[in-house]
Order: sequence, then structure tokens, then C-alpha cells
Amino acid sequence: MIETGNSANRDRIINNLREEMIGPAPSGEDLDCTAEIAFDDAATAYRAYRQMANGDEILQRDGPLNRYGVAVLHPLEKKKETDAPVIDKHATGRIVFEDGEAVDNHNDSVNSDVPDPDFLNLATSNQELPSSMAITFLAEITDDSELTVYAKGGRYNKLPVKIQKESKVWWARSEVQMVSAFSGADLPKTKNKFIPVLTRNKNTDGLNLSIELFARPNGLPNQHLITAVLINRTALSKGFTPDECALFQSEFDVSVTSPNGKQHILPYPQSVSRTLTDEEESIDLLYRRAQTFAVGHGCSADWDQEVGESEKVQRVNATHFPVFEAPAVTSEIKRADRSTLEISMAKLAGLIPGDDGRPELTDLG
Repeated sequence: MIETGNSANRDRIINNLREEMIGPAPSGEDLDCTAEIAFDDAATAYRAYRQMANGDEILQRDGPLNRYGVAVLHPLEKKKETDAPVIDKHATGRIVFEDGEAVDNHNDSVNSDVPDPDFLNLATSNQELPSSMAITFLAEITDDSELTVYAKGGRYNKLPVKIQKESKVWWARSEVQMVSAFSGADLPKTKNKFIPVLTRNKNTDGLNLSIELFARPNGLPNQHLITAVLINRTALSKGFTPDECALFQSEFDVSVTSPNGKQHILPYPQSVSRTLTDEEESIDLLYRRAQTFAVGHGCSADWDQEVGESEKVQRVNATHFPVFEAPAVTSEIKRADRSTLEISMAKLAGLIPGDDGRPELTDLG
């Protein structure tokens, strides 16, 4: 796409909004944070600074929890947590969590004789201070397929500073990365909970963060509804503050790959028994090619913009800041040779002798 001045300004606004709500927003002069930081005057101290080592953010006036309120996974503190949800035994294939949220709208062909999965309690994703985020999607899982979850975020550590010999606390950000890989061959053996075959974490020391994957059959061969969860189980301990135990700018994506190189994530199924209003039927018709490939719990779901001919995608994302570019709409129609196609209403009305407008209608078709 050719970027115009208007689209550049739009992108700048989007980026500024993301930085304001979620962060990080590094700016200013480089500051060596490996040595003692001391300023002789306040004016110099409260210029904008970023870390010299990696260019990452430094918060000077506000703590991170006061600065950012979106995409934060808070520590569990003393909240009661269980690994089992409340299951609605009377609704086939419906899982209801402790907060009343349900993973529904999937195919009613789910086998009701299959035991309900030992599913993670996702109530922590909808609390006032959420500790988890998750997405659910439908995928074809075969023995040779692999599911990879890549999560990232940021953490903030105290940065002692002296301003005119008075001790202050600033906050220095560092990036957190987590990668977990799961084998499709392990699915039948794990009783609905995947066990990772590979886990790599970066900068998670002191935080109890985990990526967890749960599955349940969808009633068709090799098809499973998968829920991927990123959860912060860090418990506050003496000497640590919630700012130090929270994960900021949290997001993750899930990809399903196999040696054949095909996409494996299917459109998210809708209940075949739901009754649609006339308006809903009209909307379904208008957007029949705009499929939904995942649903979010405590966050939004996104996916590959390019959907293959198979109407499947390879990757879905859990994000707190989804962005979609609506295509421009114009009444101007171009032929293959780039000439403008114009259809005269006068011709179609028979007001132009010898020309009924059929050639233009043929080009339009």
C-alpha cells in the first residue's frame, strides 16, 4: 500500500494512543543505568530519559501501575484460584467459568459423552485487576503438527536516583519473552491439557508466569477447540510491590504448523441451533467472507490478514489493542486496462438512440 500523508498521520495517532494506554513509550536522552544516577538540579533530572543499554523506557514521575492501565496482568496476590471451572452439565459442549463467562458458539455436534476437560479457571481474566488473558480457536490437530505460543511483555524494576541528594525511585523497563512448543502427538495422552515439549523464558526470574494450552474435541476427526492462556500466578511477597510483580504490555500469538505447510486454524464455529433475527441474517450474508477465527477472554483476538484459499489461517493473536484497516470505498470502477467504466442511466432508460448500455453492463459483470 502506498502511504499517503493522511495514512501516515493516522498511523502516528494510533501509535501515540497505544503508547498512552499500553506503553512502552521510550524517549529522550540516553542514560547509563549501570552506574549511580545523581542529578544536581531538578530541571536536569526531569528531562526525558531512556536506558542507554537497550533504549528501553524509564518512568520518572509515576509508577508503572499508575502510568498504564491496559494489557496488564496483575499478580494473584491473595485471590483464591482453582484449576477447575464451574461446568454447566445441562448445556452440551458449553463451559461456564466462575464469573459466568462461557466458551460457547461452537458446534453443537460436540459429543456430550466426552468428559468435560480439566479446564483452567479464566475468571481471573475478567476481574478488576486481571491476572490472565486467553483466546479460543478451532484447529486441525494431527500427530505431526506443532503448536507454538510466543508471548511477550514488559516488567519494571526500581531504579534508585538521587536528585539534589534526595533519594527518589524511578522505574526501568525490561522485555519479557516466553516461548512454549506443544506437539500434536501429545494431545490424546494429556487428558485435554497439553504438556509443552519445549519452553524458553527470558527475564522471568521472580515472576510466576506460565503459558498453558487446553483442548476439547469438536466432534469431527482431528478437530479440537484450543484455549491458550497466559497467566501471572506471581504471589506478592515481603519487600515486593504490585508494580514489580505485574506483567505489562502483555500479548501472545499461537501458530499451528505441520510438514505439509498448510494452514490449520479453522473459522470459529457457531451454534447450529441459534435463532437469527432478520437483521442478523442480513449481517451474516453481508459479511459471509469475513470469518472469525478466534475469540478472546479478557482481551481481543486477531489473526492473519491474508486468509488462504482453504479459508484457514496459520496464526491467531491475543492482544489488547487490535487494529483493522477498513478498505477505502469508491464508486469509481476500473477496467483491466485501467480505463474508467461509466454506466449511463440515460442509455439504460432508452434515451440514447442505438445504444442501450449493454456493453458497459457486460464489462461490469
